[in-house]
Amino acid sequence: MDTVDNVDAKFGHERTDVFAVAHLSEEFGELVHAVNLRGIKNKTPEKMVLEDEFADVLLLLAKLADMFDVDFEKAVRGKIDILKERGYI
Repeated sequence: MDTVDNVDAKFGHERTDVFAVAHLSEEFGELVHAVNLRGIKNKTPEKMVLEDEFADVLLLLAKLADMFDVDFEKAVRGKIDILKERGYI
């Protein structure tokens, strides 16, 4: 993913498998924190914050898939087909 590659280049990061998973975990944690504001602090998360965190997670997940030569869109479509076959959707 060029977007993630460009950010890595700007900051001098080498995106190894371990770094990619750690970074994804960190961003997912930020998303969890934003979502949990409702339950923990009885606050409604700001939509802009949620959008930003969802985008971070999706970009990094797509980059990780790319690192393993996984066609992310094909994988999702395949999973949807499986769920349809099982009658879940």
